[in-house]
Order: sequence, then structure tokens, then C-alpha cells
Amino acid sequence: MHNFKVNNLIEILHKAELDKDDFPLEENFEVRTNRKFLEGKGEEMLKQVFDSLEGRGKPSLLDVLKFDFKINRYLFLYDDEIHFNRYRLNTLKTAVYEVFSFQWSDSHKRLCRTYEKECLKSGMSERVWTGPPLASKLFGKGEPPGE
Repeated sequence: MHNFKVNNLIEILHKAELDKDDFPLEENFEVRTNRKFLEGKGEEMLKQVFDSLEGRGKPSLLDVLKFDFKINRYLFLYDDEIHFNRYRLNTLKTAVYEVFSFQWSDSHKRLCRTYEKECLKSGMSERVWTGPPLASKLFGKGEPPGE
């Protein structure tokens, strides 16, 4: 469903006939990470986020960050119902969001508090509820779907 919604949004952007030079659209945009940026304060902030989720062991780092699309210097990542829950709310309360002052974080916190029931409903399938194998390794086995 996520891909369907993102693809429709991209199609709307293409049909808007925006000037390609002013608004270059790049789909499935990827950013390689630089682990040196995490040294020191970044490692502390990452650990705080990991701890807020009751993670086990050491946080796993991604080599590539994937975004749905990019326009100019703006990266877009579509969040659907499954993203608005108490766990995401916990991460939004960490120092990362204070240091970088994301303009959208307060509204995202509100969405997490308001729409957790919808999140639970949308995540009922076993594949979505349990997540990838890495999730159980870092956070333990999930409760039965819906709990």
C-alpha cells in the first residue's frame, strides 16, 4: 500500500508540469551514510534513541538511507498509519529532535498520540507486525499482533 500511495503522489507531481530545472524530481533517492558524523555526540544521541525503544545490544547502523523521492535539496519519506505509534513518539522525545529542530516534530508527536489505534489496526498482518529479522534481534520478539 505504501508504494501505491507514493507512486500516486509522484504521478501527481509529474502531471503538475513543474519546471524540471526548478523542481528536479528524483525517485527512490538514496544517501550514503558517513559514520564519522556519528562520532562523539552523534553516538550519544543514537544510543538515547535506541534506549528509548528498549533496544538490546548495540544499535545497528545503516550504510544507505532510502527516501521515497527528492526535490531540489528536500528529501521526502512518506509515513503511513503504521508509523504513528508510542514507539515513534518515544524517539521524537529524544535529543536528536531538540538539537536539529525539525519543524514537523511537534505535529508528528501529536499524530502519534492521536492515531495509535489506527496504527495497530494497519499493522495486524504478521509480516508488518513482526518486522524484519533484525527487529527481533535488536528489540526482542514482538507480542501477538494487536497487543
